[in-house]
Amino acid sequence: MKEERTSVEEKKRTAQSAAKKIIKAAQVPVRRLLLKIIFAALLLCALGAGAYFGRKKITEIKLAKKYMRIERQLVLCRELVTVKLRYSEIVSIKKSGALGVAKSYSIVKYSGVARAGIADVSKIAATVSKDGKSVSISLPKSELLGNEIASQEIFDEKRSIFVRITMKEIFDGIEESRASAAERLVAEGLLDDADAQAQAVLRASMTALGFENVAIR
Repeated sequence: MKEERTSVEEKKRTAQSAAKKIIKAAQVPVRRLLLKIIFAALLLCALGAGAYFGRKKITEIKLAKKYMRIERQLVLCRELVTVKLRYSEIVSIKKSGALGVAKSYSIVKYSGVARAGIADVSKIAATVSKDGKSVSISLPKSELLGNEIASQEIFDEKRSIFVRITMKEIFDGIEESRASAAERLVAEGLLDDADAQAQAVLRASMTALGFENVAIR
């Protein structure tokens, strides 16, 4: 009886040992599989993060290039002249002596060129969309940039030796007329025309740079 009991116990131990070996052998492939899954997951995360930051960096570079192109386009000129208008005026200078006995006059015809536009292009602000397809431009108001005399000639004159008209008086008359002409041109909508032309010029420039949508305010 004792030998039979011993034989049964040895069989149990042998069976338990064999079961442990089977379980241990089965655990090795599972661990390897888990390690492979974890490694693959980490690799995918790393690749995904790299692709995300890579795309973000590329997008930032593209936007920076867009801003550089806009700045290069604007820096070509210190001021943006959008309207140049030529006009002509006649100035009459008259003088009389004591009791109106002696009289002199000079009638001068001159032509001027008025220029209007944006005085400082550095005040133009641009905002590019994240996809680089749209740009929003903020424009300052147009100003009168210049009003120069292009030519002048004495149209008619009569001079008396008793009442003389000096060159200074003629130039002062032309200067006064030039200032009045500038005020009249502004009142007639010169700056409004310059604003509209500035928008048209910048819209065409931004479209040429590749922007699909251009908003100007």
